[in-house]
Amino acid sequence: MVEQIDISTYQNFYSLLLHQWQEAVTDILDMVALIKSFLMCRYRSPFLTGKICELIRHRDYLAKPLKNPDQQL
Repeated sequence: MVEQIDISTYQNFYSLLLHQWQEAVTDILDMVALIKSFLMCRYRSPFLTGKICELIRHRDYLAKPLKNPDQQL
């Protein structure tokens, strides 16, 4: 299917040539590639109590500005 992409109409315009090719490849991938949705975590661990989850959220809250120095608490 990729071999059949016709980009001969934009031979002198490289940006249009690339854009047309990218659109054609994206359309092919949308037709061919399967999309499978799945759950990231099916079961909650019995060891994670409410207090532990609260501490994890607080840790992430405090670590967020360190990951992005431009953002304030």
